[in-house]
Amino acid sequence: MILNYLLKPWITKNVPNINILNLTLNSKNIKNNSLFFSINGYLEKGSKYIQESINNGSIAIIIETENIYEHGKIINNKIPIIFFYKLKIFISEISGRFYNNPSNKLNLIGITGTNGKTTVSYISSQLINLINKYNKSAIIGTLGNGIIPNLIETKNTTDSPIDLQETLYKFYKNNIDTVFLEVSSHSILQNRIKNLKFKYTVFTNISHEHLDFHKNMFSYKKSKYKLFNEYKVINSIINVDNKFGKKISNKIKCTSVSLFKKIYIKCRSIYVNIKKIKFIKYKSYLEIIINNIKYNILLNFIGYFNVNNFIISLVTLIELGYKVNDIIKVSSLINLPPGRMEIIKFNKIDIIIDYAHTPDAIINILLTIRKICIGKIWCIFGCGGNKDKLKRPIMGKLAYKYSDYVILTSDNTKNENINDIINDIIKYINYKNNINIIIDREKAIKFSICNSNKYDIILILGKGHEKFQIIGNDLFNFSDKEIVLKLINKL
Repeated sequence: MILNYLLKPWITKNVPNINILNLTLNSKNIKNNSLFFSINGYLEKGSKYIQESINNGSIAIIIETENIYEHGKIINNKIPIIFFYKLKIFISEISGRFYNNPSNKLNLIGITGTNGKTTVSYISSQLINLINKYNKSAIIGTLGNGIIPNLIETKNTTDSPIDLQETLYKFYKNNIDTVFLEVSSHSILQNRIKNLKFKYTVFTNISHEHLDFHKNMFSYKKSKYKLFNEYKVINSIINVDNKFGKKISNKIKCTSVSLFKKIYIKCRSIYVNIKKIKFIKYKSYLEIIINNIKYNILLNFIGYFNVNNFIISLVTLIELGYKVNDIIKVSSLINLPPGRMEIIKFNKIDIIIDYAHTPDAIINILLTIRKICIGKIWCIFGCGGNKDKLKRPIMGKLAYKYSDYVILTSDNTKNENINDIINDIIKYINYKNNINIIIDREKAIKFSICNSNKYDIILILGKGHEKFQIIGNDLFNFSDKEIVLKLINKL
């Protein structure tokens, strides 16, 4: 696309006729005919990377300015540098224009919430791909981007605005019809999704998380609400079993989802009523009444929170126009995402790997496992460094209360002292019996496997699907699942 055409809605004078083939925010990721966006981050100015982008071959640069009078100013050296007022706010729109606004041509569903985003998107996409052999569904989120299971790994839950638009463009070109996008609170406030056209928005729940960024729950909730207040959609699907979800439902047009109340999907004139939920070992048996017809559903996972995620997915697909019978037929074929209650069996011991890294997620999984465990529960976890410190003692207290044995270990400590993290976790625990501190995560996992007994359940929490561990500024290969498989093969 020609640069002066790309920027025409914002800058009309003196923009050169340069053919742009790529957009980037990363000065190290310069391809042929790249336009580099130099924006100011939270810790440093983007202008320090301009020379690097030029050295790497960028053919034009847009630099962010906070001075409105500099907007449209162009420094014409060999490489034009164009000043753009409050650039961060407009990158989604500029990149949308570059990629011909692909979200307008897709069924784009935005899913937000503290927990459950990945599971709802994963379940929903699986259901569509099992039902529909022609118009495939894809996901964008924590696990990566693409059609399950062939996902391309990403660094963030929600990509940069440029990467999002490019990914959606590729999906559209590859005849993908429906996309489930995990929307983080950070991405909402940082305008990463600003120019996206959602058909539906979904709310799973909200609980204590990210207070290092948001400072308090009020600000955190406010950021989530923006997805439902500022984006025009066909409808929203809201989990009203969560208190904040109930508040959202009272303010907007939506379908309210609950495990305990009748659900009315107005656009399809369909009533859904969950009559019975029963857990037997690691399966859930549901009895659901839909428009006076009884359906029995078998799910390959347990937990009220996971059943809730399934019902949100069910309602979302009905909203999208899928037939109830088609959805029910394939429901027994779906699985949870990797690293979400992923079970490995060894000598009548169950080892469960899960991504739970918030107080709400920890209590949900512990209460669920308590219902089926006839032995002892082992809980292995740590907390990430340079992140929300207020949740640490809450997680520690919950793990101590609902587990028989707790092993505190390292997570992604980053640049924080591991001993400080551990001290935060045990802050509110008066009696430390049944708590072991084993900093080396592999040794912590080995200790639990070697010391557990028949019918015990070992929970390894916090990292889930992740294949790395961050200590200091270094990233090491580390997978809880691979470590477990390695250890049990040796024992």
